[in-house]
Amino acid sequence: MRTLVNGLALAALTIGLTPQIAQAAPIPYTMIFDGSGGGDAGTGVFSWDDSTQLMTGLTWDFGAEGTGGVTEDRLIVSGAFLFNNIFNNVVDDPAIGYLTLLDSADMIPPFPSTSARFCWGSNSIACDVPDSAMGSYRFNHSDRLFTGYVTIAPAAVPEPGTFALVAAAAALIVRQRSRLKRRTT
Repeated sequence: MRTLVNGLALAALTIGLTPQIAQAAPIPYTMIFDGSGGGDAGTGVFSWDDSTQLMTGLTWDFGAEGTGGVTEDRLIVSGAFLFNNIFNNVVDDPAIGYLTLLDSADMIPPFPSTSARFCWGSNSIACDVPDSAMGSYRFNHSDRLFTGYVTIAPAAVPEPGTFALVAAAAALIVRQRSRLKRRTT
């Protein structure tokens, strides 16, 4: 019996500490707009769900200059394109390039008020920055342009199942050790 419990504890601990391939929920991402092409720097967020291929909650904040985002209706139509073809192309050839254009009807007001572009690779020129393997952006807001490169990284959020498996394994190990200790005293 002790061998079975130890084996189960070891299996649960191993599974719990192994990175899981399946994604159970949307993963939150953060964005850093560097302002290198002109205008202020800013931050942004969005969530990506691998299982549904949907992007949600794409918003940005440029402080006093304003906040904005992309409507959920537009993200349903082009969210997978935005994620896969712009934000996730660091392994592709930058000579290919991609461009997504958004007009004021696609955005959450008030910023930008006219248009937004997300570019990558050889189409970075459409965002007023040199070609790059990084994503780039160009927000046209009233009489100002905000351009530069955008860095995107997933927020570190472990899956709840991982915590449960590690906790179960630790509890089994503690229980086995305490039972073993009682037997020897």
